[in-house]
Amino acid sequence: GYGQITVALFFDANCSGITPDPGNEGYTMLTDLQNLGHTVNTFSGSTGAEWAAGLAGAELIVIPETESCSITCYLDADALDEFHDYVDGGGGLIMSGNAGNLTIGVLSSLFGTTLSSGSNTSPITYNAAGASGTLFDGPPATLQPLSGTNAYSSLPAGVDAFYESATGDAVVGTTAYN
Repeated sequence: GYGQITVALFFDANCSGITPDPGNEGYTMLTDLQNLGHTVNTFSGSTGAEWAAGLAGAELIVIPETESCSITCYLDADALDEFHDYVDGGGGLIMSGNAGNLTIGVLSSLFGTTLSSGSNTSPITYNAAGASGTLFDGPPATLQPLSGTNAYSSLPAGVDAFYESATGDAVVGTTAYN
């Protein structure tokens, strides 16, 4: 297995719900990651120095639903460079979807992808072929669609979908980036 990892969680009240309430995505992700045994280092801020410090030593960055800001507008140019360079250097990224397809815009502008919004219809089912040999190999057969869950169609080549909506659109997946 993959074991526990060190996670950098973007935990900024200007962008996400972080107060102790199960309806707040940032708080929910924090507690879920901790309950899975991962080391979670939270960070906030919009400057390159804050992002460099927040990402230091992390194997994965998690960005919860940013319902109160657009990352590409909130972060300064140096922070966007830190974010891009972290992923470009092999760091993992989990980014929750949000209203207005801001996630698609962030991924497209920072990494040059072309994504389209898909249909997030239940059930969200496990795709064993896409998940084989990954951290997602063998988890629950279905997921519940949370309020910040989006599905994506028109995925770039090389994307492996681990979970798919009833219409076959990717809900959780991975791709090599470089």
